[in-house]
Amino acid sequence: VDRARAIHARTITMDTHVDISAARFTPTCNYTMRLTTQVNLPKMRDGGLNAPWLIVYVGQGPLTPEGYDNAYRQAVEKFDAIHRLTKEIAPNDIELALTPADVVRIRKAGKFAAMIG
Repeated sequence: VDRARAIHARTITMDTHVDISAARFTPTCNYTMRLTTQVNLPKMRDGGLNAPWLIVYVGQGPLTPEGYDNAYRQAVEKFDAIHRLTKEIAPNDIELALTPADVVRIRKAGKFAAMIG
């Protein structure tokens, strides 16, 4: 167990698919709190997760101009929510990583590295 913990401490651990809801990225309800969500910063800290891929998934709606507009709006809300978390809500705890080098740099700085999928 000690050897496994030592290996874990030296690696960058990732979760490659974390579904998100833009409603959980507000000043009063966000991923800095221990929410009922499967993943949030307190749970990541407890479990040793360093880098989540936050997923901008939008379910398929009607294949109409209105449906496309709705899907676009939902996707932009999720992109904006991730940026809000990393820039406004918890910039000292989590940073957006755009490259593998960013992940390494952010981890060395002691922060979580968020990626968008």
